[in-house]
Amino acid sequence: MMDEPAVREMLKVYGVSDTVERCERLDAGFSHDVKYVLWVGGAPTYLVRLSASDMLPRRKAEFEALAVHYERGVLCPRPLAFGETPDRTQCFTLLEYLVGESGETALPKLPEQAQYEIGLHAGCELYRMHEVPGEETTEAWLDRFSRKMARYAERAGELGLTYPGRERIDGYIEEHVSLLEQSPVRFQHDDFHPANLILDDGRLVGVIDFNRCDWGDPVEDFYKVPFFGEPVSVLFVNGQIDGYLACEAAADFWARYNLLVAMMLLPSVVWMHFHPPSGGLAWWLDRVAHMIDTHDFEGSGPPTWFKPEAY
Repeated sequence: MMDEPAVREMLKVYGVSDTVERCERLDAGFSHDVKYVLWVGGAPTYLVRLSASDMLPRRKAEFEALAVHYERGVLCPRPLAFGETPDRTQCFTLLEYLVGESGETALPKLPEQAQYEIGLHAGCELYRMHEVPGEETTEAWLDRFSRKMARYAERAGELGLTYPGRERIDGYIEEHVSLLEQSPVRFQHDDFHPANLILDDGRLVGVIDFNRCDWGDPVEDFYKVPFFGEPVSVLFVNGQIDGYLACEAAADFWARYNLLVAMMLLPSVVWMHFHPPSGGLAWWLDRVAHMIDTHDFEGSGPPTWFKPEAY
């Protein structure tokens, strides 16, 4: 693993090392990557992400996707350089550092109208990302997605994991899964929620953490709304949905949304088994119960917390 002096030496070729005043390790998120924030002129200016060498194809694809979004005007970090470390044991990504505070901590401190308006802006940015089409066919994506869901179900069985009300939810999924046969294949951020938004002075600065990006049904990017958005700010997620639907009001949005939320309930329990939240798995099961109670897994309408044009 590269240390700070090695990072500085590596970056000389990109013309930033000589001006860097300090290099700080950034410990955040679930990724195995190592991240450093580089300070220039008394301010955090660059972010360096180091990944294992076997991640090179994946990280390169992410860098190229980020470059497409930045060029299209999406609020995201400016991608600066990508390559291998001198010893070829790692690859690195050099990005512009977005100064501000995570939306997860910043949103609850803002006035209610500001929370909603930031949500509107975030929904528009998400739609702009979804405008980028993928090369994979709908059939190929659905096959890949179905295999992923099957792996989670198998793992849950091996671990003896489930959640109250699963039989009803499984029935809903079986009844509506054919909706995905018509899904468009678009770019997906795949981790879009307040913790991956940067706010500064009451405004949205940018979307970060594209390291899980993928291609598939764009509505899949909304399944984390009730998982990680609604607990932070109901007004924000109302704004996010309003902003997105103002760009593209798909007639089957809520049907696909409910289906994808339902399909992700069991995978979320498996994920939390290996990455337990502070309240433990029992806390997360209570969260799943709340999602079931607040979602329309019968009529495929909006959840109870959604109030169109809240502001």
